[in-house]
Amino acid sequence: MSNNNSLSYKFNMAMGLLPTLLSIVLSHYMTLDFALGFGATSGVLYRSFTFLERDPGMPRPLLVGNTVVLLLLTLVVVLFPSFLSPAYFPFALELFVLIPAVPFFCFRRRMLANFIHLSRRTGNYRFIQSAQSTMVSVRVLLLLVGIHLLVVCGVWLFARPLGESTHTILFQLLPPVVLALVVVFNQVGIGCFNKMVKNTIYIPIVNTDGDVIGRSPAMEIIGRKTRHIAPVVRIALVWDDLIFLSARPEKCTLERGKTDLPIEGYLIYGESLAEGINRLLLCTFPEVKPTGNLQFVCKTHVNNEATNRLNYLFVIRVSDEALFHQHPQQAEAGKLWTFQQIEQNLGKGFFSSCFEGEYEQLKEKIKSCPPNALAQDDSPQAEASTASQQES
Repeated sequence: MSNNNSLSYKFNMAMGLLPTLLSIVLSHYMTLDFALGFGATSGVLYRSFTFLERDPGMPRPLLVGNTVVLLLLTLVVVLFPSFLSPAYFPFALELFVLIPAVPFFCFRRRMLANFIHLSRRTGNYRFIQSAQSTMVSVRVLLLLVGIHLLVVCGVWLFARPLGESTHTILFQLLPPVVLALVVVFNQVGIGCFNKMVKNTIYIPIVNTDGDVIGRSPAMEIIGRKTRHIAPVVRIALVWDDLIFLSARPEKCTLERGKTDLPIEGYLIYGESLAEGINRLLLCTFPEVKPTGNLQFVCKTHVNNEATNRLNYLFVIRVSDEALFHQHPQQAEAGKLWTFQQIEQNLGKGFFSSCFEGEYEQLKEKIKSCPPNALAQDDSPQAEASTASQQES
């Protein structure tokens, strides 16, 4: 199952600093107005190139902000050539990149809310990812520039007069290094994030109809009550109209120790119902083959103080009672039950609430389909297509 949640290099919003870096480098080889002009032009071309990508509407606040700053500085330097000193030009540009960054940081909550509203209106959730990536880049930028400013202030206060080499390092060499490190650190962060999520298991988030509307890390869903609905597969094993039931494991957070169906598990994101059923059977009763014996019973939304799930109930008829004794743990924890035995214990807190809610439909399905009958109309194939949908 694929959980492709990796971030592209396009989400390194610190790359919006590259036009400023280019201007700093070019300032060593040409006049400041030309260096600023080339930097601003590269920013315009870079932004124009992004419109040819898959997500042309994805906002890039740092790129746009720095390009605008470079354009304005170009105009100012052309009109007032002495506005910027070549000796402090790299340091000045390092400070000017804070012009678009500081407002974004100060009003981050409002801007993020605007991006969320825009994403919901357009249906393009890249706006939210872009805003979050920009916030990460801004934080790294403010941190590194802040450290550089502290170093400059410390040296200025305690080591004056500055030597030529110290001046060159502080105001000529460190500014481009700081900006380059912002880009590198963000790219390293994206790489670490991609490595972390590569093996992360996700659970699909569904609505009450079973349509996949999102996903969430398994650790945030399993064993917890959330506002999101997660799909769960439950399988009843039947032999000669007897239902095999066993005690829920003690490690379960939901109704541990109560008698229930022996097979239950969450679907994994990207997995169809058929794939989920095969996985669960392989982990519990690998000898059971669902082909020709699997029948869909019902779909039930369970929302209480302990869980919020959409249960898909299936029943499988097994041909040999000995199968239950091939797994000692299952045999010790469970047994075959008749309908009469089950009905005598309903409502006494002996069975799980999920089983009691599903029992009548399960009983009806078992009685309506003799052991040799195959369910054609109630095949889970139609249901399987729902759980295999990918998040749009």
